[in-house]
Formats: sequence, structure tokens, C-alpha cells
Amino acid sequence: MNKSRIYPFLLTVFFASFLTSCDYLKDLLNGNGDPNDPIICTDEFRTIGLEIEGGELDEFYTIRKSTNDTIQVDFPVFETLYPVLDDSYQEELEGQVDEFEFVGFRESEELVRELFVIKADECHIEKVSGPDVITIQ
Repeated sequence: MNKSRIYPFLLTVFFASFLTSCDYLKDLLNGNGDPNDPIICTDEFRTIGLEIEGGELDEFYTIRKSTNDTIQVDFPVFETLYPVLDDSYQEELEGQVDEFEFVGFRESEELVRELFVIKADECHIEKVSGPDVITIQ
């Protein structure tokens, strides 16, 4: 093969292998990969939070609507950001999507009741829907 033909050939092989590997990665991310391939999770620990403006809460918890389980997230409140659910619940939710209700109180009065839809894959939880910020009186 002469040099004028080898470069286009090499470029074609490179781009074909690149596109094939991109499709493979896309399939893995969409859950269509080989089930025998190991899942590689990041080391991050995810927490879904709700920012509450207008005052602090004395008590809060999350209810899983399908089971009525009450979940006390053991994660510190950071200024006005309250934890709704974190990765410590990932194993119980893995492969599912469910509704969770965050409930918050001040001086025994319920001030917050917000609905979230949360899912989990093999590694982490993820918010599907729900507010980021609310304001209370």
C-alpha cells in the first residue's frame, strides 16, 4: 500500500474504533451492556437535599410512600440545606423508582411536606423530580 492510501485507511480505522467504543460506553451507561461486565462506581457519596428559606426546622424526616418507612437521614444540616435521602439508602432502592415525602417541623408544627421522586442504580441514588428550594413562613 502506498503512503497516500495508508493515512486515510488509518484514519478510517481510528474513527471506526472510536465510534464503536462510544456506542459501547453509551450502552453500558443505559444499562444495555454485558451483565457479566463489572460495574464501576465512583467513590462519591450522594445526598439529595432541600434548601429551606425562611427559618430553621427542629425536626425532619423522609417517608418512603410505597412502604410508609420513616427514614432519618444521618447527615448534618448545612446552613439551610436539609438532607432528604442519601446513598446509605441506595441498596434498598436499587433498580427502582419511588416517591418520597420530606416532612419538616418547627416547635411541633408541620411546616414542610414536599414530594420527591427518587431512583437508584447499582451505585447511587438520583433525584428524578422534586423541589430544590422552598420558602416557609
